[in-house]
Amino acid sequence: MKLVTLGTSHGVPEKDRFCSCNLIEAGGSLYVFDAGAPLADLLTRGGYGFSDVKAVFITHSHADHIGGLSGFVSLCNWYYKDSAVKFFLPDAGSSDYVKFLSSGVSEPELSARLEFYVYGDGEVYRDENITVTACKSGHTAGSHSFLIEAEGKRALITGDLDPGYASLTDRAFSDRTVFTLIECAHQSKNAVLDVFAKINAEKLLVTHVGYIVDHEELKKIKSESGLDFTVVNDGDVFEF
Repeated sequence: MKLVTLGTSHGVPEKDRFCSCNLIEAGGSLYVFDAGAPLADLLTRGGYGFSDVKAVFITHSHADHIGGLSGFVSLCNWYYKDSAVKFFLPDAGSSDYVKFLSSGVSEPELSARLEFYVYGDGEVYRDENITVTACKSGHTAGSHSFLIEAEGKRALITGDLDPGYASLTDRAFSDRTVFTLIECAHQSKNAVLDVFAKINAEKLLVTHVGYIVDHEELKKIKSESGLDFTVVNDGDVFEF
């Protein structure tokens, strides 16, 4: 299983960071988790095939997690006709919005190759490579984290969480993961110190940094506390 962090900013793009977007490669196929970054452009720049993308999962419908999706859907519809993608969104409104933005003049109707689903708690997707389970969180009414199982390994992508990590799924502590990718934009120093020490992950990856605890503060926390975590950057690649 491979993780590529395509976008790691905290809700506002930075000169070297796009908004949230992550790519997992498993069994030769690609799976996208959030698309706040310009997904189509980054896939093209990275040399990834659109036809290799099997599914896209959105943790919640804020623009910094979904804003880059419509361009990808549009290109899959009218240009990359060998693509066939399933999209999992947290509510009907965001699903309808993405489909509306993705329609074109020459082909106003979306192809049946592109399937849209509104998901809830529990298993939302399974194929020969990967199983994805949604775990309710509290950042918005429709927010979820995603537990991923692939190639005999388990991983967790938290999406955004409410202050104090109050809605972080218990599975972050009970289920051993090869990596947990956790947000840090809405959290205090005390929350970081408390929760990071408890997460049951071989590799703790931190994204979405800003607002309260910034990058410099995280460096200080890591140095002083001895906690083992890695702050990710756009384009980082991790193999598990």
